[in-house]
Amino acid sequence: MTEAEGELNRTFSRCNPGSGKNVDEWNSNPRIAQKRWEEGFQKPLDEIAKRLDEGVAGKQSPIMAGIQKINLEVSLLRSIARS
Repeated sequence: MTEAEGELNRTFSRCNPGSGKNVDEWNSNPRIAQKRWEEGFQKPLDEIAKRLDEGVAGKQSPIMAGIQKINLEVSLLRSIARS
């Protein structure tokens, strides 16, 4: 969250590609799939989890900031659609 109302910093945005355990050896390479999952998904999430306890109390609620951001984006899309 930032000081600007309704503004959030995105820390992570990825889809889970699935680990090597989830792929068929005949169609895919489990070793490559596992490496892709570990480096591109699990490792970044682990790094974020390590930093969670570093946070301090803020002046604003990140939940309210998220709701405000969604509300602002929906309002903008509606005004564009009406144009």
